[in-house]
Amino acid sequence: MSWGLLRRSVALVVLLILGCSSGEVGERYRAERDYARVRRQIDRMSTAPDLVTRADSLGIAERLEAVGRLGLRRAQTDGEPSSDAGLEVAHIGARASLEAARYRIALGEPERARELSATVQEAMTWSRDACRAAQVVLIEALDRLGDQETLLSELWRLADEFDVASPDGADIHDPVLDAPLDALRLSAVGRDSSATRRVAERALRCYERFGAQWAGRRPALLADVR
Repeated sequence: MSWGLLRRSVALVVLLILGCSSGEVGERYRAERDYARVRRQIDRMSTAPDLVTRADSLGIAERLEAVGRLGLRRAQTDGEPSSDAGLEVAHIGARASLEAARYRIALGEPERARELSATVQEAMTWSRDACRAAQVVLIEALDRLGDQETLLSELWRLADEFDVASPDGADIHDPVLDAPLDALRLSAVGRDSSATRRVAERALRCYERFGAQWAGRRPALLADVR
């Protein structure tokens, strides 16, 4: 192959990667590029947090949401991607959407955060990690909304349906581990002792499901009941 033909072939490949917005490779390039640009801006803002305005934070949230829409678009219509590029695009979309949700919570817009969490869970049903992360953000949004009934329900869902991130018993802060205790404390408000004890028993069953390495949490639960 001549040098000229080789150069044209390479140029064609590059154009396909950069310009093919309808293909998974092109989408991956765009998602990675756009997400990296937002992250660089976030890093710059973190060096002078006192100078960050509401408009700055809102701009970050909107840019993250745009990356999220790009990343989740194919997963929303086609389900789990079959290629590595497609999987990476979807995970970037989920990550960006949940970061945007946390910005929305900080901006006093928890309802929007709730919507973003739901979008991730609907698009990423095939990814337990993404759904788990979205569930955690949903709980944060519900807490800010003050919707205690729904918050309690979603805390139990987190405790019942998702696994601890570090199953080896490492000393970590894990929202799944905290969920049974948080649910117990929320349930105890305005309830009699017998009802609270039933809730505590349910919480204890959650820790049994998590594994023997988390048995140390049980005395704390029993102390709460007393």
